[in-house]
Order: sequence, then structure tokens, then C-alpha cells
Amino acid sequence: MTDWCAKAFNLPSKFLFEKSGGGIIYNSIGEGNLLVVHSAKFKKMKELGIHRRHPKTLDFVAYHSSHCHYSTPRALGLIQIPVIKEVPVTYNPEKKKYEIDIKEFEKLIKSDIEEGLIPFFFGATIGATATGAADPISKLVRLCQKYKMWLNVDAAWAGASFICKEYYQMYGKGLEGANSIAINMGKWLFTGMCAAIFWIDDKEFYQESLAIEPIYLKNTNNEKMINFKDWTISTRRRFNSLRIWFVMRSIGLKKIRQNIENNCNVAAFIEKKIKEHDRLELFIERELSLVCFRIKKDKKLKDYPEDQLNDINKVFREKVISSGEFYFVGSQVEDVFFLRFIVNNPSTDENIAKDFWEHLSRCTDEFE
Repeated sequence: MTDWCAKAFNLPSKFLFEKSGGGIIYNSIGEGNLLVVHSAKFKKMKELGIHRRHPKTLDFVAYHSSHCHYSTPRALGLIQIPVIKEVPVTYNPEKKKYEIDIKEFEKLIKSDIEEGLIPFFFGATIGATATGAADPISKLVRLCQKYKMWLNVDAAWAGASFICKEYYQMYGKGLEGANSIAINMGKWLFTGMCAAIFWIDDKEFYQESLAIEPIYLKNTNNEKMINFKDWTISTRRRFNSLRIWFVMRSIGLKKIRQNIENNCNVAAFIEKKIKEHDRLELFIERELSLVCFRIKKDKKLKDYPEDQLNDINKVFREKVISSGEFYFVGSQVEDVFFLRFIVNNPSTDENIAKDFWEHLSRCTDEFE
């Protein structure tokens, strides 16, 4: 099943079982992150020829982007990584997007090495929860390979779009250099919960890093087969692949692609309307089906005071959703509060988008 999905998502062939890699379906991205961090730590220990109690393990340092999902720093904490550093994601005015400054990140790595720390892991993101931001994977691959760090790519939401080749070409460049990739089928692919697929580039090493063989579980085929009990915390797993199989069979890849394309088109319609409106502004450029915006001007088309914008937008959101017709959430980046309009539902079509825009426009006109 994971090989079928990898091919459907246009992922590099090295992540297939028929090659060096392989995949597994976890209950959540958080569960997979925990095990991937453990494997990355094991890899660095093996590379240095040390055991888990060696003093050098206290110098291990892991990095993650400031826009990553909370499950990445949580996994690093649970594995008790001694030094965890957040790499700032800053606004690029030319691209109108948030991204990591690779040069600054490399300066941080060099500084840590000079201080005696040992870099071993970076948690990258394609499709950050707050803004949809995507880390520059190709550049990160070169950096991680240079400093011998494991590169994990969390593409839980945006990775679903890889099923459309044009979106893979936009967001997936460089994935052939990643050590692990995660896509959650429950985010945008009709599947529901407990369908987070992780692909690893080296299945034999991954199993080695997690395997413990008590005598009562040994058998003559252990060394010749992939045993998924060694890929998980528990020795048993739910049959999650069956639900994915039913989705593929009943809906089909063509309709799944159409849904993603339709969702992105609906978001593009809202993005266009916001750009044309006198009082609203895009916070950043649209990412797939996510539009981030805020109200910027008052009825006289004068800018609201900057120190009041956050509170004004929180009140504005409450006004828009108070009717109960539509619902969306806000988020905050670098102390700036903004609103998020996202389309993931197959029933959200252009008619609903037009209704939403009329409602949003009316609320904006009424708002003081």
C-alpha cells in the first residue's frame, strides 16, 4: 500500500520497498516523528561508534524550523535530545512568503560545532500549519548532507498535493535527498484519522535502529523479512491500509486530483477578491488552498494603528463567524495575528466560495 501511495504522490523511487526504502502507516504524524528522531539519533551514534550512554550524546543538537508542527519539538523532547534549537523562519518580501535563511542557518551550525556540539537532525516542513510555508528542501538537502544530519520532511497536509504532478514540481524538489518523508492521508485525502504514512530511505537501517529481539519472538525468517513490529512502539498494528485501499478503489486517483485542484481554484478565487478589496490585504501569498489575510483599513480607508491591528482582527473574525454560516480560524506569526481561509472539503465549490465572499465583504463594509 505504501508503495502504491508513493507512486501516486510521485515520490522518489528510493522510498519504495522494491528499492532501498519503504513506508509504514502510523496513527499520527506525532507517533512517526518520535520514531524517526530515535532512528536519527541511533544513526549518529553508529557513525561515531558510541553507545547511548556515551558522554558525547550529551552534545547532540537537533534543529527544526520555527513554523514546524509542535509534534517535532515534542518528539525531540521525548527522546531527550539535550540541545534543541529553533531555526527562525523570516518573511521574504520579494517572494511574499516565510522561509528559512539558509546562510544564517549554516552560520548557526558552524557556531554550534565550534562550541563542541554535534548536529544530527533537522525537521523540515512543507505546508506549515499557520501559513502553509514550505522550507527550501533542495538547499536543506545540501546542508544536511554536508554536516551529516538526518533530514525529515513533514508534508502532512501539503504533501497530499503531490498527487498532482504540477504541485510536486512546485513543492517537492529535493525530496530525493531526504531521509524520511511524512504525508497524512487524513488531511486532504478522504481517509480520516490514523493514516499518517512515513517513508524511510533505508528500511534495513530503520529496522535495525528500532529492533529488539527477545527469544520468544525469534524465528528463522527474522533476518530475511521486514517485520513491522520493529517499526513501531507496539508489537501490533491496526489494519489502517485497508481504509486507504477502499478510498483508492471507491474514489480513484483522478477524482482525488480533481478535488485538490478544485480546492486550490476556490482558494485562488478568494485570494483574488481579497487583493481587489480596499480594506483587506493578503498577509502572505496563497499556498495551495490556504489564504492568509487580515483587515487593514477602516471605513475611511485609513490604516488602523499597527499596535491595534491584532485586536481589531480578532474582533473582526468574531463578527464574521458569529452568524454561524461560515467558520475559519486565526493564527499568529512574529506577533502578527491574521485570518486563515482554507479549503479541504470536496463539497466546498465555487458557489459556496461566492457565498462566503459576499458574507465576508458585507461584514467588512459594516465593520468600523
